[in-house]
Amino acid sequence: MIKAGIVGATGYAGAELVRLLTSHPEAEISAISSVSFEGQKLSDVYPSYTFLNDMVCEDQDAVVEKSDVIFAALPHGLSQELAEKCISAGKAFIDLGADFRLESEEEYTEWYGGTFLDKKLHEQSVYGLPEFFRDKIKGKKLIANPGCYTTCSPLAIAPAIANGLVSTKGMAPTDILARQHYKTFTELFKGTDIKTALLTGSMKESEKKAVRAELENGDISFVVGTHALITEKTNFYNLGIAVTDEQHRFGVSQRAKLLSKGSNPHLLVMSATPIPRTLGLVIFGDLDISIIDELPPSRKPVKTYAISTLKRKNCYGFIKNEIAQGRQAYIVCPLVEEGELENVASAEEYAAELMLNDFSDISVGIVHGHMKPAEKDEVMKKFADNEISLLVAKTVIEVGVDVPNATVMTIENAERFGLSQLHQLRGRVGRGKYDSYCFLISNNRNPETMQRLKVMCSTNDGFKIADEDLKLRGPGDFFGERQHGLPQMAIADFADTKSLELSQKMADFIIFNYKNLYHDDLRLLRAEVDRLFSSNGHNCLN
Repeated sequence: MIKAGIVGATGYAGAELVRLLTSHPEAEISAISSVSFEGQKLSDVYPSYTFLNDMVCEDQDAVVEKSDVIFAALPHGLSQELAEKCISAGKAFIDLGADFRLESEEEYTEWYGGTFLDKKLHEQSVYGLPEFFRDKIKGKKLIANPGCYTTCSPLAIAPAIANGLVSTKGMAPTDILARQHYKTFTELFKGTDIKTALLTGSMKESEKKAVRAELENGDISFVVGTHALITEKTNFYNLGIAVTDEQHRFGVSQRAKLLSKGSNPHLLVMSATPIPRTLGLVIFGDLDISIIDELPPSRKPVKTYAISTLKRKNCYGFIKNEIAQGRQAYIVCPLVEEGELENVASAEEYAAELMLNDFSDISVGIVHGHMKPAEKDEVMKKFADNEISLLVAKTVIEVGVDVPNATVMTIENAERFGLSQLHQLRGRVGRGKYDSYCFLISNNRNPETMQRLKVMCSTNDGFKIADEDLKLRGPGDFFGERQHGLPQMAIADFADTKSLELSQKMADFIIFNYKNLYHDDLRLLRAEVDRLFSSNGHNCLN
């Protein structure tokens, strides 16, 4: 039996722990302590514990001496010295407070007002959420309590994620993309006075702190980053222009936070597949629009085919033929964990099967969102260097991957991806001089699904795809959170981006030259506007 001691047994957490351990089959309570009730029985403090636990509250030293593992149910700031004493005595220590739950001393100071007494001790601690980190906890001597909020939130949503009911788009794709942009601009600005920097969530806290300090005092004039740029900790000396690549990943509130970092800075948003709401914002004049509808020089359109699972082997044969010619390929799976949905393979499952069977003689790599950034970077570097011929991935490669030698993109369960995602994934190939191909594998015969896949096979134009997405889903809220949904209007085709661009130019011309619609030259236009906006014979504009 494991001898367990509890320091702070008369508090809420300590008393509840007593109740749980009392019925534990592999543990016995060896000693308890309480500063407020030392020398008293726990059952005297809590009469409901009579016959459950009548132990006398001792001092902390007695608990440490009598126990194999010590639980500290103490307020923050009171566990660190006790933890050091327990570890020095060879005992295991589990902190139910907040002293070891944060890796960053800066964040600990911000939230709890204290400091780390022994940084090396903190480096030994393990985040104690066994549902997620059981393997890391095994054998460790210092375990940190994650806290009620961080426990209830992930544990509540985990089943929904595991069963494919919740989309989990992390920051990994944008992290990869940010690093590629940083490398590009560093080379571009070489030999100039423009100092560039990188800021991402995966960086060490000390590195982020240094970059933020230089941004705030103006030493850095150009920064590339992820959503770490819009946190409250990040401030700019004088933000003049903000550029968001892969704009479809930015929400309304995120765009507002970015703009709040400066005094009315210019904003440029870019995307190969603007989400419906973006086109809606253009319609209402919140954004100007510029359309580049031509491929870069030497680029060829990606040939796209929708196929059933019965032709999967044919697809594999095509991939092997491309690889034999020195090319590379992707296979994308929609899920990561085993058993999320019936008949849907996880990326890990899929990769293992491919390595054992169809591609046993080919180097196969795997990338998914649960990997550490360093692990993903290593795999992506090997793929970029052609050390890996076939990359099996989740949608982590949707953005930020530039491998001109890759010529085949195969997407499993294509019906589970949106049009924008499919187009972004397809855009990972066709980036070099070779003919490139995209295979959409699906057995779903739903009419809407078939229409979406038909759109993908018929065009490589991101705006046409966005137009179709707009027709299917609507633009959503312009000031709220919805990214799709039809507005209560019926005077224009929201999906006609060419007309949208032309009408915006005409509106700008009218405003610049006439200021309003009351000029005599615009009487016909005003009459048409009056007609469109009239209700029961009354002009809604007046």
